[in-house]
Amino acid sequence: MLHSDANIPSSSSLWSLLAAHQQSEEPITVQVVALNRGGLIAEFRRLRGFIPNSHIPGVSGDPLSETNQQRKEQLIGETLSVLVLEADAATQRLIFSARPPQPKRLEDLQTGQIVSGTVVNLTAFGAFVDIGCPVNGLVHISEIAWQRVRHPADVLHPGERVTAQVQQVDLQRQRFSLSIKALKPNPWQGIEERYKTGDLVEGVITAKRRFGYFVRLAAGVEGLLHISEIPPGDTLLTAPDFSPGEKILTRVVAVEPEKHRLSLSLQQVSIEEQISWLLHQQTRLDGNSKFDDSGD
Repeated sequence: MLHSDANIPSSSSLWSLLAAHQQSEEPITVQVVALNRGGLIAEFRRLRGFIPNSHIPGVSGDPLSETNQQRKEQLIGETLSVLVLEADAATQRLIFSARPPQPKRLEDLQTGQIVSGTVVNLTAFGAFVDIGCPVNGLVHISEIAWQRVRHPADVLHPGERVTAQVQQVDLQRQRFSLSIKALKPNPWQGIEERYKTGDLVEGVITAKRRFGYFVRLAAGVEGLLHISEIPPGDTLLTAPDFSPGEKILTRVVAVEPEKHRLSLSLQQVSIEEQISWLLHQQTRLDGNSKFDDSGD
């Protein structure tokens, strides 16, 4: 609950105006002045109100995640068009919603529009979201997150509130598609500056396929270690089979930012580089063990 500044008495006319906007559902303009764990603090003339996380565009899932915190920080100092959800002068309670008005008809949807809704069904190919239209929108599995998603149920759950961007509207077939990841920072932006051909990189195996392995290098960024770039598993330094979660050292052999592709090689990592990396790994493990032992 947010209160007006104690040094500036609240005006009954302001509260009456806010109550009128609540009744008419006409938006007002506020300025974001601060944030907290629960949402944003916004100011309307002399009164301060609260915008809950669930009513902030671009904030979905875990409200305390780094991505959502960054989104809220970006909004400080910005002006937002909001609806008044609650305006109670007696308790000094003022709650806003910055969520865009929900369309009631498919004809009202526009490409690029930001909408909020509830996940109602999960399938192998995506998630269906109820945004208040007669039909539910589909978030294809490739549009859920920037990282590769094995199954939508690994990321979303029925009943979860999400914010998404309208990707396509097909009036003839009475369906529309949404994207959740479109509202998240693109981890592939500037990827060519962070990863260059020839770089040695440490990664974690995330999945095995008949053509090779996917390796996570950073949040939302995975590279492909093709089987042609894996040496025979006949030495102590290489293995014919890797497991998800296993760390490996590879070399970047190609970066294709526009295709969101990054190719890796184990074949091009020398034995000396592997030994140096393995020793460094062991040193880190020994250091952690000593630290743990000292705490007993």
